[in-house]
Amino acid sequence: MARDGEWPVGAWEDLAARLDAAGAMTRWAAAEPVLAGWTSVEALRTVLAPGTDRARADAVLGALVRRAAADGGDDPDAVLVLLHLLRRGVFALAGRLAGLAGVDGSPVSAVTAELTCRIRTFPWRRRSRSIAANLLLGAKDTLWKQHCRLSRADTDLVEPGSPLWERLAADAAPVPEPDLADLFDWAAGAGLVTTDDLALLVASERDTHRRVADAYGVHARTVRRHRARTLRVLRQAGDRYLAA
Repeated sequence: MARDGEWPVGAWEDLAARLDAAGAMTRWAAAEPVLAGWTSVEALRTVLAPGTDRARADAVLGALVRRAAADGGDDPDAVLVLLHLLRRGVFALAGRLAGLAGVDGSPVSAVTAELTCRIRTFPWRRRSRSIAANLLLGAKDTLWKQHCRLSRADTDLVEPGSPLWERLAADAAPVPEPDLADLFDWAAGAGLVTTDDLALLVASERDTHRRVADAYGVHARTVRRHRARTLRVLRQAGDRYLAA
């Protein structure tokens, strides 16, 4: 049984070595010209490194999603590569949803399983921006709803009106949350925010403002200001989004 901190997908080094030996990048680049400049799977490790050009990262991740999706290349190796590239986000999300457990009892495996489903069913024909944010936020939305349902079931096991019952009932309150991935895609397409704004917002949800600022090479105050502005724009655009 895996513990919370264990990674259920295997070692990146082993995967990269196997795929490089099999010429995976050449095979993928034949269908996805954007990957032609990458000489090895191992080199893909840098695609989401701090400071990486967001448009370039989206282009590479988009190509991998098309290879991985069930209605695209249907390639399980591309799924594994994406899971590894999004590993940091998986652990961050698992930390926020520690009450969930996958088939091996680990919240990491629960997130990994849901993220795999998201990759396999990703609507790549209509979404080409903020790929990592779309995948992780989509997984978060589904898993949070599962968490709420589990919490509601837990209320039947404790005495009504007790402090624990009150806490579980509060946790289980419905969360009227739109499809954030779709909202983000729409807002960027409408020119209300940029993909960089959304990437910074997502990063600030997963990490401290200081660490995000260091990664982006800005001051923490800048992170807070951009985060506040992006949230304000998204809230104000809610009616327009629902109408669209």
